[in-house]
Amino acid sequence: MLLCTYSISNLTEFESDLAPIILDRDEAQEFASVLAQEILAEMPELSCKGMCIVVYDEDGNAIAHAPLAALH
Repeated sequence: MLLCTYSISNLTEFESDLAPIILDRDEAQEFASVLAQEILAEMPELSCKGMCIVVYDEDGNAIAHAPLAALH
């Protein structure tokens, strides 16, 4: 298990505060995808904003991402 962090980002100029989560490395992509789907269900207006969920490992390296636009 890794102490990871995740955020909502447009990968250029915006990134939300990092939130901690404990995941196995192989769970990171599924977590990002599920979270992106949940966010889109609550805020569909984000689908055209270039936003995505990014999951970082303990060293701050991006290990998974899920674009919001690709899921609607």
